[in-house]
Amino acid sequence: MNDISVSLRSKEQIKDFIRINTKSGCQVDVSDGRCYIDGKSLLGLLSLALLKPLSVSIIGEDANITKVFEAYRDHNLLAC
Repeated sequence: MNDISVSLRSKEQIKDFIRINTKSGCQVDVSDGRCYIDGKSLLGLLSLALLKPLSVSIIGEDANITKVFEAYRDHNLLAC
């Protein structure tokens, strides 16, 4: 399992985030510090406080986790 901090500041970033997670082959859990949701669920994601960075836990094969991390980086989703 790997934890990553992401920021979603626009509709496009939210769509990219869900698309990446859906194609990943990994389990993706997202938390805003008060609750956890499935990282592949648009409704769940929209129920979180998106104004601050989110904690993302990725569970899967190392190669798939690396691809997810790289995709987050390529779409500027990683929190600084």
